[in-house]
Amino acid sequence: RSIQEEIYMYRENGERRHVIVHPQPLYGEKGKIIGASKVMLDITDSKNAEEALRKSEEKFGLLASSIPQFIWTSYANGNLDYFSDSIFKFSGITPQEIAHGGWLDLVHPEEREENISRWLHAVAIGEDYKFEHRYRRSDGVYRWHLTRATAQKDENGTILQWVGTSSDIEDHKTFQKKLQNLVKKRTKELKKANIELENTNKELSSFAYISSHDLQEPLRKIQTFGSIIQQNDFENLSESGKRNFTRMQLAANRMKTLINDLLTYSRMNASEKIYEKTDLNLLLSEIHAEFAETLEERNATLEILAMPEISAIPFQLRQLFSNLISNALKFSKPDLPAIIRITSRVVNGNKIENEKIFADQKYLHIMVADNGIGFSQEYA
Repeated sequence: RSIQEEIYMYRENGERRHVIVHPQPLYGEKGKIIGASKVMLDITDSKNAEEALRKSEEKFGLLASSIPQFIWTSYANGNLDYFSDSIFKFSGITPQEIAHGGWLDLVHPEEREENISRWLHAVAIGEDYKFEHRYRRSDGVYRWHLTRATAQKDENGTILQWVGTSSDIEDHKTFQKKLQNLVKKRTKELKKANIELENTNKELSSFAYISSHDLQEPLRKIQTFGSIIQQNDFENLSESGKRNFTRMQLAANRMKTLINDLLTYSRMNASEKIYEKTDLNLLLSEIHAEFAETLEERNATLEILAMPEISAIPFQLRQLFSNLISNALKFSKPDLPAIIRITSRVVNGNKIENEKIFADQKYLHIMVADNGIGFSQEYA
């Protein structure tokens, strides 16, 4: 009789090969066996390929069953042919039910039509599939999933199969919704705060204008009566009285300048800042005169080195320097005469460590230094 077996055979070099042997009898004219023939077929390569494929499928199955994502595959025409165990555990339906189209019942009714439409479109043109939709869990609760699928193609670009995954994004969607609601709430609060701020700014602007305007009338009377005294009775004053009267007149003139600056400032908004050519030497000279009495009382010295002319808003610069000098006097050492020194230098932008600086520009660096009590570097 003829037989066929798979056996292992060894070559002369010791290499083992997988072989199919097929011996069969040879018959003569009268049907008598006169011999035998044997065909041997080496199937080692195909057996190795089968074993590699088996191990690959085994590894894929193990991987697919060990991760929470749903994994599935389909034929080139889009018909599904494999689902990982995670789908059955999540949904509670059987492989038989899901293989006969039951997977579509898991998709939320509101997303089924678009799900099918997008999938058929992807299959038709061979582009990646991506869709966010809800899957029904075994307890009837729907959870959001992100489903993706990619076509596996051969060297000619022909689609061999589709490999897809579905990842649970319910927590992400919930967080995203909370974040959106929070942003809406904060935006609403911010709009409300901006409206209130605009109203407050308008009120402050009106208050500054009215206050400054009302202050001018008593100041005009002070200056008028001062002028009368200066014309008629100034020579009758003592030397001390003359000195004090002159200082009073200077203070009244400074106050007039301050009120005019406040009026100008109250009429401006952020887009209407008017910069003027400002001689810092003249500006600081006027400020020095304002602090003359305080400097004399405290035996303090204010040194001002040569300053350039710059484009600025004089009122704001005056306030800045006045505040710095005032602080220097306020926080001076009680047992040491205060020395305040104001200097300046031109610096190249590429030498300054500040993200708002332009490296190709030149900047004026103004330094106000004093020998006072200083402050902790944590407040620098």
